[in-house]
Order: sequence, then C-alpha cells, then structure tokens
Amino acid sequence: MYSPKFLSLCICFSVFAGATFCQTGYRAQLKQAEDIYHNGRYTKAALTYRVAFAAYPDSIKAMDIYRSARAWALAGKTDSAIIQLKTAVQVYKFNKYGMLMADGDFVGLPQHKDWEILTIETNKNMRAAYTPLQRELQQIKDDDQRYRRQDIVKTKDTISAEFKKLGRQMFLADSINLVKVRNILDTRGWPSYSEIGDLYAALFLVIQHADLNTQVKYLPMIREAQKKNDIDPESVAILEDRVAVRQGRKQLYGSQLEYDPKSHTYIVSPIEDEAHVNERRAKVGMIPLQEYLKQMGLNYSPVK
Repeated sequence: MYSPKFLSLCICFSVFAGATFCQTGYRAQLKQAEDIYHNGRYTKAALTYRVAFAAYPDSIKAMDIYRSARAWALAGKTDSAIIQLKTAVQVYKFNKYGMLMADGDFVGLPQHKDWEILTIETNKNMRAAYTPLQRELQQIKDDDQRYRRQDIVKTKDTISAEFKKLGRQMFLADSINLVKVRNILDTRGWPSYSEIGDLYAALFLVIQHADLNTQVKYLPMIREAQKKNDIDPESVAILEDRVAVRQGRKQLYGSQLEYDPKSHTYIVSPIEDEAHVNERRAKVGMIPLQEYLKQMGLNYSPVK
C-alpha cells in the first residue's frame, strides 16, 4: 500500500519525466532535420521540421522556425519559406536582423512582395530587444551613416553648395558621436560581443572617421578587442592601414586609396611587402586586392 506522500512523489516524477522526454524528443527531431538539411535534402528537412512543430508546439523557438524557412527556401518553395519567416518574425519575435540580411540561403527571397516588410519587422524586433547601451550604439551608427548615404544631385549651380552643407552636417554628427564613443570607451573599455553583438561596428565607424590622435589612442584597445573576438579582424586591418598612411608609413593590407592628380583617378597607397599583400588579406578575411579594387572600377595587377 502506497502512502500519500510516496504517491505524490511518483506523480511529480512522472510529470517531470514526461516533460523531459517531450523536450528530448523535440530536440532529437530538430537535429534529424538539421542533419538532413546539411546532406542537401532540403524538402525532406523542411518536412521533418514540420512534423516536429506539429508534435511539440509548446517547445518551438524562433530560431527553429527560421531554420525551417532556410530549408524551404533551398528546396525552391519560396512561398513556404516566406510563411515560415512570417511566423518566426511576427509570432515568435525573431530579431536577428543581421543574420537574416546576410543569409545566403535566402538569396531568392528579396524579390518576394513580402520580403521588405519582413526585414522591417525583424529590425523593429531587434531594436525592441536592445539594452540601453545597444540603443545608444544603434543611434550612433545611424547618425554616422545618415549623411554619408546621401546622394548629391550634380548640377553646375548647386553642387558646391550641397557639398558644403552636407560636409557641415557630417562634421557636426561626427563630433557629437565622438564625444559619445569616447565616454563609452574611457569609462568601460571596449564592450564584449556578448553585450552588443554586431553593434561594435558603431564604435569602429566613429573611430575610423576620427582624427589621427584619436585613432592612435584607441588602436591598442581595438587590437585587444580583436584578440577576444569582440571585433572582426578585417575592421582592425582597415584601421591599421589608415593609421599607417596618415603617419606617412606604408600600409599592410592595401585598403587605403589616394587621388593621383596625373591620372585623375584613385590609386592604392604604398604597400609594405606588396608581393605578399593578398596573403595578409586572406588571414583577416579580406578578398584579394585585385578583386576588391575591381568592385570600384580600378585595375590592379598583383606584384610577383
């Protein structure tokens, strides 16, 4: 004969064990779907996700729906992929905007009529989940890029005035941003990636557009941040080049250009050990220099 206390213990254990079993079953099905996806069987992977979602609706996470959308997209089922993304964004509040915009699995989706609204809603979700520091950095980044993204209508009568106005606006925004960034870096150091994510770019952009003394001051801090994976190595390489050129030294990665009055075009500023520049670029994730310059309409032949 069971005592009430023992019976209660058995019931609680059964409920707990059942919940654990369900969670394990859901994760096992997701892993199966992901394995099938990596084997290139995209339709089968998408259907496996669908079965898991139907069996364990209370266990679904935004990232799970997002992964199923990738499978549908690669299976050529654009509408199904969009439906899954809508569910992830609108129901489960998916907020990884940078991931969505850079995901190669969705290469065919930007032409869909609902793509733009999906990206806008994802961006809103991302900002809604920000910490106060992230909100400040996002505003800094927006202010840094606001005037640099503007196009000037080139007419004979207005070009000079428009450029001067834009220059004043940009200078004012950069000055305000620099005060904000100095305050962040001087009081707390370079924030970790776990704190701010890809918004480290806001800090980098402001330092990149600052005066030489500011760049020299914070370059050691940025180098240390890169060692901790708190900033990407390509950004650090660009800043290293910029400081070197502004100090009259040769750059290492070929990221800096200068105007050549003889040819009336831009050329690459002098490079240290130019024959091995592409090897150095590869180590920090940069494409070969000739490919980088070709994107800007410039020709470059690697030094042998």
